[in-house]
Parts: sequence; C-alpha cells; structure tokens
Amino acid sequence: MQFVGDFVQSWSADLPLEMDRESSIYGSWYLSPVQHGIEFVLFNAFFVVFFVVFLKRALLPGTPVDAALRLAKKGASAKRSKLDMTIVAILVASLSLVTYHKSNSGSLNFMLQPCHVSMLTLIVMLLWDQRSSVPHVMYNIYLHTMWGTLLAILSPDLRDAKQPLEAENFWFEHWALLITPLLLAWSNRLAVFPRSFDLAMAAFLAKALYHSLVLAPVALRSGNNLNYMLEPPLGPLELFKEFYRLVMYLFCCLLTYFTRYVLVEIVFMLVPRRAPPSGASAAKVAPAPVAAAKKASSASGSATSSPAGTPNRKRKPKRKAD
Repeated sequence: MQFVGDFVQSWSADLPLEMDRESSIYGSWYLSPVQHGIEFVLFNAFFVVFFVVFLKRALLPGTPVDAALRLAKKGASAKRSKLDMTIVAILVASLSLVTYHKSNSGSLNFMLQPCHVSMLTLIVMLLWDQRSSVPHVMYNIYLHTMWGTLLAILSPDLRDAKQPLEAENFWFEHWALLITPLLLAWSNRLAVFPRSFDLAMAAFLAKALYHSLVLAPVALRSGNNLNYMLEPPLGPLELFKEFYRLVMYLFCCLLTYFTRYVLVEIVFMLVPRRAPPSGASAAKVAPAPVAAAKKASSASGSATSSPAGTPNRKRKPKRKAD
C-alpha cells in the first residue's frame, strides 16, 4: 500500500509531522498518507452506496414520508413570504461577513465548513420553489443534522477569531442556524416529515459523505484542517489516536438519531404553529382523502337536484285506466 501513501503525499500540501496546538487552521500528518488514501476509498464507497439505498427506501411510494411530501407539495405556494425574504437577507448578510473575515485571513477554504454550508443550505431552501420535493427533503435532512451547530455552540473553537466582529458573527451565525428551522416550522412553509429510520440514516450518510468526499481531499490539498479532517480537536477525540475519524463518524451517527428522535420532537411540541390559511387556500392543503370525499359528496348532491337547483320529487305512479 506504499504506492497509495506516495500518491497521497505527492498530491497533498507540505504538512508538518506534529500538531500545532495553538491554531485550528492548519493540519499535520497526524494520520499517515496511507491511511488517508485507504479511508478515502473505503469510506466514500460505503457512504455513497448506502446513502442512495436509504434515501430511496425513505421516499418509496406509500411510506409516511412520501405521503407527507405529497401533501406538502399539494398545498405549497409559489410565492415567497416577507418572512422568507427577511430571513434570507439576514442569512446572506452574516454569510457575507464570514466570507470577508476568511478572505482577510487567507482561509477562504474554511467557507466549506459545515456550518457555513448549512447557512447556504437554508438560503437555498427558502428561495427554492416549494412545490418541488427538493426544499422539503433538504429541510428534513437539515433537522437531523443540527447536532453540528449544537456542538459548535457547546464547544466553540475561537482560537483564530481575532478580527472585529468575527467572534460576534460566529455566535450570531450559529444561533441563526438553530432559530431559522423553528421559524420555518412555525410558518408551515415546509413539511416536517414523520420520524423515519431510513431518512435518519440517509441524513447521517449525506453529512458523512460531505466530510469524506469534499472536506478530506480539500484539507489535504490546502493543508487546512477543515472540520478536523486532518487532526482531531483538542479534547476526548485525541484519545482514539489514528482511529479518531471512525469514532467521530460513529458518534455523529448516534447524534443524528438523538437529534431527530428526541431534541426535534421535544422542541417542535413547544413551538406554536401559524394557523393554516382559510377559504380557497385552505382547500389546497386539505388531505387528498378529504378532498376526494368532498368531491364525491358534491357529485352526489348534484345528482339529486334539478337543473333549477330545486330538489327532485318522486313522481307518483300513474294509475292504470280501468
């Protein structure tokens, strides 16, 4: 396997052998080039195959997720609300400030960090036509993977946040990542799918695939420790040494299920929902069986009425002539 290590090392940045514990920007050869190469092939093959399998299973016709998706698309509006556009403007402003700070520090690669990508994901969800399946599926995958934002808030790494408003925007960005999905739930703009083992696994695999397929090679090429793909953060993961990435993936899988099955359920029980629209708009969001029943009832009513709108009366049978 040495040829794999030689290729990885020749393709990668000139990394030091030891960790720099004073900075979170740069990585090192904490893992050997051979291990990087083998894990890239094995992890990505596993993540791609099973992501497709579990997402297809979650969206199979007749599943509760498919039923919720169809109902949401039927009642969706093509118009974007003022709330949607206000949230988009706020998120774009925060993301622009992050980009400015990263550009100043020569670390634009860190715009690929999951939290910044999550911000972009929310913007795309809000601007995408909600009559499509895409924003609804994206939203529910996002709900499963909010643990990343929670971890960043609970254990912030601000060693390199030295520019004006950089630390403040870090906190604003991460709280916005938590509050925005709650606002979307309140507004009933996007569907909240019922809990699904298959969808939860697909959400985890999507997150893991992004780390392994995108962040890991970019980290090697640039020398930047993007979301700890080159070396672990200071703390418990250091105990696992060269196996820290495998442990990190397993732990994040558990967090995905805990986030959706416990945290999201509890929070959404407490979040009030805006009343559905009345009148003609409300008819749009009526469940298909209800709409069908109404249609059948209407058809039945029209069949028993006269053209003038008055009910038909049974005619008395004519008496036969004697």
